[in-house]
Amino acid sequence: MADIKTTRAILTESYKANFYENLLLYTAERQLVHQQLGQRNRTVPAGENAYSVVWTRYDNLSDRSSPEAEGTATTAEGMSATQVTGTVAQYAGAVKLTDVLLRGSKDDLKKVAYQRLGYQAGLAIDKVVRDVAAIGGTRRMATLSDSAVGFYSTIPQTGVLSVSELRKATRTLMRNNALPVGSKLIAGGREGQAINPEGLWVAVISPDSVYDLQSDTTTGAWVEANKYAGADKLFTAEVGKLYGVRFLQSRNAYVKNENSTYQSAIVASGEIQVSLITGADYFGVTKFQNLETFWKPLGSAGSADPTNKLASAAWKTTFGARVLNSNYAVSLYHSVGRNAE
Repeated sequence: MADIKTTRAILTESYKANFYENLLLYTAERQLVHQQLGQRNRTVPAGENAYSVVWTRYDNLSDRSSPEAEGTATTAEGMSATQVTGTVAQYAGAVKLTDVLLRGSKDDLKKVAYQRLGYQAGLAIDKVVRDVAAIGGTRRMATLSDSAVGFYSTIPQTGVLSVSELRKATRTLMRNNALPVGSKLIAGGREGQAINPEGLWVAVISPDSVYDLQSDTTTGAWVEANKYAGADKLFTAEVGKLYGVRFLQSRNAYVKNENSTYQSAIVASGEIQVSLITGADYFGVTKFQNLETFWKPLGSAGSADPTNKLASAAWKTTFGARVLNSNYAVSLYHSVGRNAE
């Protein structure tokens, strides 16, 4: 039978392990702006298909506006759904700590390491989702007609995110029969579905675009999130709402010219950003699960570190995302006002 001292030591180490893992997860979740809008009713499978995952795309039911004859049973129709297959991959990060730092610092460097790793993990997963979701919707170019695709260089510097562009985007969603996020008609109780009791559209935009939108002289209806936070559950990074859209501000919003491949196409506008305006069931994500944290103390590396100089902290997770229906979101390509500053 273990003595009290041994039992206390085991419980203490278990508490510490949970503390650092929860610290990393808490820090990571603060950065997950895009992921919260996805259909998250799928988990990462095990076994031989561990890198494949399936989501379900549901279609709207047919029109039933015609009156029915008295005494005639209503004809039931089958629900139409399509399975959408995607893949998952592993993502990980690590930092190393030297014996000099660990023994000489007045800070809890292990705690600091897991905070920084949590921030890294959150941004990494959010970027995985962003790269899928931001450009997978119905494409619109600011100031161009609905049918025009054009080159990015055709977007003028004045083609910023505005009330006019926002209204066009929501009109497109309505035309595409998309449903607002959190609508009671869809997925209200599905595990992980973002809660939006008003049934509004949700947009993920950059700080530059928030500034441009708030600078629009026609934005008199803009409502700061802190003014309705008591009545509604806010999304992570929600900053306000306007014309039926709730806005999430993200420093991780999609910037088109981050890839040098597109530099030559961007002439008139400078930087091109993509604002995502989405309805429900636009894309699917796997749960932020199978998250593991690792702590390798001084001396754990054996012959690879013969004088016990290095320790390390790390994280690892498996994750995936996939667009389910491109009609249920608008990917709005536009300039930003700071190009003209």
